Amino acid sequence: MSETSATVERWAYRLGLGGLIPFVGLTLLVWIMPNALGGLAPEAQVLYAASILTFVGAVHWGVALTSDSQSAATVGPSMLWSVVPSLYCWLVALLPPVQALPLLAAGLLIAWLVDRAIYPRFGVPAWFMRLRTVLTGVAATSLVLTWVALLPA
Repeated sequence: MSETSATVERWAYRLGLGGLIPFVGLTLLVWIMPNALGGLAPEAQVLYAASILTFVGAVHWGVALTSDSQSAATVGPSMLWSVVPSLYCWLVALLPPVQALPLLAAGLLIAWLVDRAIYPRFGVPAWFMRLRTVLTGVAATSLVLTWVALLPA
C-alpha cells in the first residue's frame, strides 16, 4: 500500500467514524431527554441522515469520474444511480420523522447493497466497503432506534 493510499484510508476511517457521532448522539438524546433541543432532535436526525445518504450516492459520481477502465455502459448507470439518493432524500425529508426515519434507514441499507455490487467493478479498495458496512450498520441502527423512541407506547 502506498503512503498516499494509507493516508486516504486513515482519513476515511477518522471522518467516517466521526460522522457517526451525530447519529448516535441524537439517538441517545431522543431516548434520554426526548424534549431536548426543543424536541427537534428527531428532525435533526432526519436531516443529518438525508445529507449522509445524499453524500453516499454522490461518491458514485466521483468514482465514475476517476475511472479510466470502465465502459460507458458501466459508468452511465453508476452516475445515474449517484443522484437517486438525493432525490429520494429530498422527498423523504418532507415527511414527519416517524415516517422518514425508517425510510432513511432502508435507503442507507439499499445504498450499501448497491455499493457492494458496483464498487468492485471500479476497483474501489476492499477496505472502503468494510468501512461502509460499519458506518451503514451504526447509522441505520441509530435511525431505527430513534424511530422506535417516537412510536406511541
